[in-house]
This record gives sequence, structure tokens and C-alpha cells, in this order.
Amino acid sequence: MDELGEFVIALGPCGVCEVPFLFDPYLVPSFKDDTSPTVETDPWLPICRTCVDRINPLRVKAGREPMQVPAGVYPDEAVTP
Repeated sequence: MDELGEFVIALGPCGVCEVPFLFDPYLVPSFKDDTSPTVETDPWLPICRTCVDRINPLRVKAGREPMQVPAGVYPDEAVTP
């Protein structure tokens, strides 16, 4: 929810695969492309569920923590209590 108590949904390309997807911009896993020539001004890039699911096993294998995905990040996913 935003500061007005309303839900916010964004549509944008995944920072990894570039496929457009819906996401909560306050909760979505994201990364900063530090190879970009404009890294100081570039925004964080959101990551879609498919890419998170593909990347997490590689992160664990490399000894890193998997990316956490809070409930409600991807509105097209069913949320179960």
C-alpha cells in the first residue's frame, strides 16, 4: 500500500529477461545494474517471478541467500493465507 493506503501495481519489463509483468513496486525483488554507464542515476530494475525462480538456485549454489519474495508482489499469482 502507498502512503494513502491504496494498493499500487506497476507494469514494466523485467530487468533480467525484459518481459513485461505486473508487480508491487514497493515489494518486488530488484537489482541495480552497476555495469551501466549511468549507474548513479539509473533506477533499480524489478525482477519477474520466473527469473527469481531461475536465479535463486544459482545464488544458493554460490553460497548467497536466495531472493525473498513477499506475498502479494506479483498480483497475477494466487495468494493463499
